[in-house]
Amino acid sequence: MEVNESTVHRSAAWAVTGSIEALRQISEFCRQVTSINLQVSPEGASFYPLNAPINAQKDQTSQQGILSIQGKLVEDSIILVRVELVKVKEAENLRVPSASFFKHLSNLKGKIRLLPPQAHISGHVSLRVELKVNAAPMSMARASAFINELRHLNELAKLLQAELPAGQMDVDLIKVYKEFAEILTPINPWQGDSTEPMDNFLEWAKDSIDFLLGSSCLAIASPFPIMQDFALAVLSRVCRDAAGKSLGQLLHPAINARRLVELTRKAPGVVVVPAVRMRMGTSPYELGNEIKALLATLSQANTPAIFTGSHGELQAVFHGGQGGDNDPLFPILRHIPEVSMEILTQFTIRCNGQLHGGIPSVAEEELAKKTLVALKNLNPAEQKRILPMAAKRAVNMWNSGKKMSSSSTASFALKLSNPIEKNSRWILSS
Repeated sequence: MEVNESTVHRSAAWAVTGSIEALRQISEFCRQVTSINLQVSPEGASFYPLNAPINAQKDQTSQQGILSIQGKLVEDSIILVRVELVKVKEAENLRVPSASFFKHLSNLKGKIRLLPPQAHISGHVSLRVELKVNAAPMSMARASAFINELRHLNELAKLLQAELPAGQMDVDLIKVYKEFAEILTPINPWQGDSTEPMDNFLEWAKDSIDFLLGSSCLAIASPFPIMQDFALAVLSRVCRDAAGKSLGQLLHPAINARRLVELTRKAPGVVVVPAVRMRMGTSPYELGNEIKALLATLSQANTPAIFTGSHGELQAVFHGGQGGDNDPLFPILRHIPEVSMEILTQFTIRCNGQLHGGIPSVAEEELAKKTLVALKNLNPAEQKRILPMAAKRAVNMWNSGKKMSSSSTASFALKLSNPIEKNSRWILSS
């Protein structure tokens, strides 16, 4: 039986048309499930995220679930669909619970293939999977099965992302401060995800950074060290967003005026100095002039610093000396506003978690809730004073694989609120 040549050409054209239609269908299903805007190439042979190169990926912090998806027609009438589930910085030393991570990966079904990790120019590495789909227009049954597969992958991506450590240190920031690693430590910008409002705190931070951009030194005050740490993290975020600058905190136990001036000129960001580490002139009559000269030099060189401490600690340095007076603009005193214990607890748990390579968001949330419950019967001042130690204990227990209970933490907090043993006290020898 002879086959008409035109019939062969028509069959081939129908096959190509069917493949292109199938790819468009798949692209639309992917868009519906993931909410990622996708674009089909002009020749109809592939699809990829809209307004981005084929290999461009979304920032994981801005999206949960499938991060990126793309597809293309290949030989044998097959459409390859590649899905990005997780993306992290390649240089980050991540700690991920292996048991739960492998459990999630075991949920991958037979038609899904796990791909080798993909490295990106940005320094990220991605975990991806691949689906093979027949390049033929889908019936309702096939379409329903494919959509269910995508939804399954979307949920799997969320589960895997929840196992990743929350709030990792900015690797790029660490590199910037590498030369100063023994003198300064970069302050990681706060990127908390608490539902509690922070409008007042952010407004305070923005006003403070405005003063800093005017080349005025700042003195931020709170009786609680944990409040000082949180304020610096928020200031670091606002300073980065407003001026592209970072904050670096002094590591040395003491520094004098001359060394501070030299450090601020060389440092890659704004230098933060705890007031108790300032070592000024020994004579109370010279203190006022030395402080004024220091602050004027920092301002004129456009290298203002941030000083931290309680009001008393700051006053001990900047009161003007014997017989002198202080200038309210040198430095500008900024009292740290109140913030909810929910936000403060999440911050403290996350900071301690970073010492162990980070902890998953789920574990972070659980530890924060139990710590809050344990501290609820203490007055607000005691809560802020004891929180750093209670949080450190909670994270250390989690790191050692032990279960933390609110009752044991409450007992620990009660001991800290009155730590002095009966009939014992510190005695200064004469």
